Amino acid sequence: MTELNSKKNSIKKFIKIAVVPLLAIIAFVVYSLQTSGDYIFNENEVVNDNGIIYLNTASNVKFVGKEKCYSCHADISNDYKHAEMGHSLEKLTPEIIVEKYPQSKPVYDEKNNYYYRMFEKDNKYFQEEYRLDENGKVIHRIVKEAEYSVGSGHNLRMYFYEINRRFYQLPLTWNTFQQTWVLSPGYKENKNLRFSRFAAKKCINCHSAYLKETPNSIDRFEKPFMLGIGCERCHGPGELHIKYVNNSLGKISENAKTIVNPLNLSSDRQLSICMQCHLEGKAWVLQNENGSFDFRAGQLLSKNRSVYYPKVTKTEAIEVGDSPHRLMMSKCFTESNGKLVCFTCHDVHKSIKTFQIQHYNDKCLGCHPSKEINMIKGFSHNASLNCVPCHMKQTGTANTLHGVSLSDHWIRKDAYKSVINWDIVRHPEKQPTIELVAAIDENDKLKDARKGIAYLEYFKEYDHREDYLDSSVTYLEKGLINNPNARTFFYLAEVYFEKGKLQAAVRNLDEALKLKPDYHEANYLLGKIYRSTKQYDLAISSIIKAIDSKPEEVSYLELLGIVYFENSLYQKAEELLNKAKEMDGTNPYVYFTLGNIYAIGYKNGKKAINYYKQALALDPDIPNGYLNLGNSYAMLNNAEEAIASFKKQISINPKSILALINLGRIYKLMGNKNLGNKYLRQALKIDPNSQTAKLYLIQ
Repeated sequence: MTELNSKKNSIKKFIKIAVVPLLAIIAFVVYSLQTSGDYIFNENEVVNDNGIIYLNTASNVKFVGKEKCYSCHADISNDYKHAEMGHSLEKLTPEIIVEKYPQSKPVYDEKNNYYYRMFEKDNKYFQEEYRLDENGKVIHRIVKEAEYSVGSGHNLRMYFYEINRRFYQLPLTWNTFQQTWVLSPGYKENKNLRFSRFAAKKCINCHSAYLKETPNSIDRFEKPFMLGIGCERCHGPGELHIKYVNNSLGKISENAKTIVNPLNLSSDRQLSICMQCHLEGKAWVLQNENGSFDFRAGQLLSKNRSVYYPKVTKTEAIEVGDSPHRLMMSKCFTESNGKLVCFTCHDVHKSIKTFQIQHYNDKCLGCHPSKEINMIKGFSHNASLNCVPCHMKQTGTANTLHGVSLSDHWIRKDAYKSVINWDIVRHPEKQPTIELVAAIDENDKLKDARKGIAYLEYFKEYDHREDYLDSSVTYLEKGLINNPNARTFFYLAEVYFEKGKLQAAVRNLDEALKLKPDYHEANYLLGKIYRSTKQYDLAISSIIKAIDSKPEEVSYLELLGIVYFENSLYQKAEELLNKAKEMDGTNPYVYFTLGNIYAIGYKNGKKAINYYKQALALDPDIPNGYLNLGNSYAMLNNAEEAIASFKKQISINPKSILALINLGRIYKLMGNKNLGNKYLRQALKIDPNSQTAKLYLIQ
């Protein structure tokens, strides 16, 4: 026993003695790495293109902003400040104005009876919406400052204002070609969203530097905003390059670069830089659900997203964000063996206005000497002619609806013959259904799921035929066989929600939440479904979980507030809706519901009137807005204002039975029996079975 203890003590002493020098060796190795000056990186996280390693393609390298580049690259920077891409999103100031002021006449929206004008005051710019009565008197008016412009003004220029780090679009757009003001794209053809349309990540992604989304909400971005497309969009994050130039990075190998020069990349990676914004397709789906701002110059775009087009591409109509796809269908491209890329003709550092026709002709003549061009009867070719109008026809675009004219990059002999049937372009539902195919994609286990998501996106954006939902189900279910995951379950649930199959939607949402309990979009959709089926306890529980993940997401706060109101939980509803109002006061239904809380829940007509008026100021056509306002005036025995409100409701909706009944009742209470009965009979013409109208008519 003593001998055994002695051996144990000897072993302990040996371990103590042995460990000390071992630790010293480890410490020395770590210390030598830290002080040797070598820059350490993970080879799996950086791009290696033909033996060149681009260190700044790693996801942890920081963007520094274009201003950091200007001091060392003054000449190029000065050129870029005048280039169209350099004006993709910026503060609207007198120095960059391309529009004509004052506006010669207002733009009238006939469908919704709104007038719009843009005006300048004290070096700031504003858009005004107003409505006139039959006597030409202004009865509604909203004015918003145009704080930001989107677009260089070469085609269109749009305007945005900002509320709590979210960008909202204004209804008027400047059309450069027509030199006039028009309703913003989609506002006339689809729905006038007035001041409520906000810029989602997908929009901001291609009009600005990478903005960081706030963690507690959706489509709100951290300040200060890095406005406009800067150097780092095409050259990658600049953090390492600045450290390298300042000798603070450490030693790097000869084949390593701290910044990307696109001209040194292989052709597919060069194209990826341009395609990140100029290849939209009919749908595109991120590989990583939260990867909107993950792409780095030098990477292949397929690592970031999959982009889908119709299987059959038509020659006639092009789209904004379509040029690389069209180019790749050109014989010029397919036979160039990778030599023809966007940079062959375009220098993004300079304005396109600096290039004359001959610049582009020379690019064509480099491969097609004029003496070798086959002659077409009735045409002559020489080096001074403009190649573009015949072979890259300038045409309107299908997805901006009006105003944008671009060169079709599908280079072909007979491009000039293309004639567009705009009625078919505007109404894809009149055509046979299409099959989507991927222009770029990854061949992995999630491939089918992404295609299913693409069909859903196409359904929502372009064509509401249920065939596309059926295709979406097919591919999503196939994707789940290959790789069960929360994202695919969620999108399958969304498809079933669109199809009205709520039980199937709930079943798939439950599966998604088993795999990812904090999936806020899934909890929110589940809350919407439970609300629609009047399962209020489950709805409240689900929406609360969504809010736990995104405590400042206004749409979540608003929905929970409305559900609380519908369950007579007035204090909780008021608290949430006030929070939503403070975050973002653009939704008239928030004010409308607050009015209902005070009118119905608290019997406080005075406060209810205040909220209803705010709702109507935002949306004078909000359903039952004037009806509830009139009811609140009636609560306060203000018959004159109640009558005026009910009449306004009837002018907006002549079939408003409740407004007619309430108007009839008030007139009878005031002693005007004939006029009161007149309105009650009008109500019965609309609904002969209205027992309320019959009751008041016989009183």
